[in-house]
Amino acid sequence: MGRSTSRAVSVAVLLVSTAILSHATQAQDHVVQDHLRHLLVRADTTPGNRGVIDIARTEALIAQQAVRAARGQSDLAALKAQVVAAVNALDPTLVPTGPGLGYGLRPALSATVAEITALISAASGNNEVLLRATPATVSAQTALTRTDESIAIARQVLSAGSVAEAEAPLARLDAALNRIIAGEDLDRDGEIAWSRGEGGLRQTWSFVRQMAIGEGLAEVK
Repeated sequence: MGRSTSRAVSVAVLLVSTAILSHATQAQDHVVQDHLRHLLVRADTTPGNRGVIDIARTEALIAQQAVRAARGQSDLAALKAQVVAAVNALDPTLVPTGPGLGYGLRPALSATVAEITALISAASGNNEVLLRATPATVSAQTALTRTDESIAIARQVLSAGSVAEAEAPLARLDAALNRIIAGEDLDRDGEIAWSRGEGGLRQTWSFVRQMAIGEGLAEVK
């Protein structure tokens, strides 16, 4: 084989390798965008096919609204009815009917963590995505842990024998839901840091949105 032939073969191999690499990169980007779309825009398994983070935020707000309505009650039965409504929004497997969307904050956060975990696996080598995926996962997991804590506090309220006895755990439940939604500056240093267990849904959404914009997801501005 002459030099010109060898050179031609080398060029052909290089072109094919480049094409394969380009195709693989495009396929990876497509998978990453699909996960981001499920998180922020559309998921086949949610009410109204909304993104799972949007579902989580809505369910958390419904639960918080019910808890704040409970705090204004002077009748114990009415107070507990509102807390039961809040639990429906937190996890409808515990209370099947109520004002929630029928999906639940806890399942929505579990789905969020699962989607981001799958996104991390698909984004291997994409440092821009991975830079934000870790804090998004930690923030969502923190919110999920606080949701479990909120359900436990709700049980304390429901076991109360009087309105006065229910007041303290009800206040804790309200505060816990606010931390889930907005995060909390626990160490009072002026910022909410995902790495110190301070993150919530707001921080999760922000990091995922940054990933989506960076990946050119057209539905996200």
